[in-house]
Amino acid sequence: MTRSVELLAGALFGISVLAHPAAGQALPEYSSGTAGTVGTAGAANGIGKSISGIMGNLEKSLPGGSSATKAEPSAAPAAPRRAAPAKRRIPAPAAARNSTSTAAPEPPAPKYEDPNQIQISMTYDEVLRRFGPPAMEITTESSAKNLLYMAPSGSVRVEIVDGVVTVAPKTKS
Repeated sequence: MTRSVELLAGALFGISVLAHPAAGQALPEYSSGTAGTVGTAGAANGIGKSISGIMGNLEKSLPGGSSATKAEPSAAPAAPRRAAPAKRRIPAPAAARNSTSTAAPEPPAPKYEDPNQIQISMTYDEVLRRFGPPAMEITTESSAKNLLYMAPSGSVRVEIVDGVVTVAPKTKS
């Protein structure tokens, strides 16, 4: 009974690891070598043949058919093919472009004032127009906003309530 359990355990183990074509032969050899008696060796060979038949049918149903069984056991599986990366189109320099192009040149980036000059009672729209968009804007209430500007001297915090600046950086006098 113990030998039958060993054979069954070996067969189940063999089924779980038989992804390699040469592994189908390892199970019958292992089973017959560990059986120890003549009566159970025949049963092991029968199990081995059954498993080999199952693996053969499995290989036929997999993509590529049975060509995997003809490969050498020591050969590594082929790496999956990857699509070639798409070639990026690099625009030609402006001098090389056709002079008849109708696209207008990009306007220069706007120059904004130093956010340290923001003063109390300025409107939100005026702050955006003169100092540009803030680095961060947090709406705390329905009518209150905290703005954070980045200046050369450091960060500048501004609070706006009802569209009017209520907290601004202190001007150095």
